[in-house]
Amino acid sequence: MPESDDFTEVLFRAAVKADALRAAGLQGLEGVTQARQVGLEREHGRLSRKLGAEHPRARALAIRMEDGAVRLRDLTVEVARAETVAPRAEAGKWVLHGYVRKKDLSPAPDLTVALVDAQGQWLRALGFACTDARGYFQLVATVARAGSASASAPPSKIEAHIRITDRHRVQLHRGEEAVPVSPGGVEYREIVLEGGGAGCVAPEEEVPGSAPAPQAKEASPARRTRSRRPS
Repeated sequence: MPESDDFTEVLFRAAVKADALRAAGLQGLEGVTQARQVGLEREHGRLSRKLGAEHPRARALAIRMEDGAVRLRDLTVEVARAETVAPRAEAGKWVLHGYVRKKDLSPAPDLTVALVDAQGQWLRALGFACTDARGYFQLVATVARAGSASASAPPSKIEAHIRITDRHRVQLHRGEEAVPVSPGGVEYREIVLEGGGAGCVAPEEEVPGSAPAPQAKEASPARRTRSRRPS
């Protein structure tokens, strides 16, 4: 292995270890926050029964509970980020990974993640991926270098946009920003949906001679897309 590859391996292992330590710390904080939330809920119930739900003390506790729920939600997202180990792309491969979440930032499982061109046509050569129970997805594709004569892999100089669909191929999200596609590249995205759906299927019918796949129909637009890598 060349010396530069040795150095890259050392950096990668150090990053993985740092992420694991950060994840452990966040998990501890998440546990403390959950315990505090349980205590607030118990006290709020006691005061509501004794003084009434509209009593100032009960209302103050309700506000603290709401703040705690938001804090807990954000911590859960941060734990997921910290636990995500960035994959490494092999030579000639390209990787897109990340999370799809609902409006409340809970995971959006069992959805289809694919890439489409500027006209909305599925870039079949890039394949597709399904979100898991955490809303996480990882798509790995073979990509030819610009100018390559490869017929089995798409060229790296293409305009690709992320599209999220459900089992009915209803479009839940289409990214406005093009995703860079290049051999050896790794891209990370976080997508928050306004609408919902479920069921991961191929973006188009795979059986030769079958009826045309239904056109991707618009659902509620996605709320936002994050492109930063997990820290």
